[in-house]
Amino acid sequence: MRIRLLTLLTAFILAAAARAQTVPCSDFIRNPDGSWTVANNVAFPGPGQNINLRQGAVLRPGNYILGTDIAAKLASACASVPVQQPQVELSTLADTSGNIDMQTLTCAQLVDTYQEDADVLLAWYSGWMNALAKSHELNVPAIRDGSHKVIVYCKANKAKRVSDAVAAVAKER
Repeated sequence: MRIRLLTLLTAFILAAAARAQTVPCSDFIRNPDGSWTVANNVAFPGPGQNINLRQGAVLRPGNYILGTDIAAKLASACASVPVQQPQVELSTLADTSGNIDMQTLTCAQLVDTYQEDADVLLAWYSGWMNALAKSHELNVPAIRDGSHKVIVYCKANKAKRVSDAVAAVAKER
């Protein structure tokens, strides 16, 4: 009887330990609007299973993934993570007419904008590359994958131009 009780108690403790995974705060960036940006691909502990999050995803309070408000959990578990202010507002990159010279845009400027602004810029570059290739197709998974690779490249090469980063990533394919 004691052995059975000890076995059940051990199984319960191991199961509880498996569920009580820690939140990987270092894999997230706290944004000024209360949202969080995934800094690295990460498996977030969810109810009974991990939730795989892709780098660059923006998690907003009140949005649920597999029944979990990840932004709310991060706000609670990662309260010590400082709010990160972007260094470059997209509007500051424009000339007086509101145009951005996409040939001179640097990787530092791209990675220091809000994720939504980086997405807009990278969508433009995708269209530019399709126009050069005379392609009329839209492959959303390929664009997302390419955008992710450009951001990773730019984080490691901030002095480079984004157009060079796009060309380097396109060459890998």
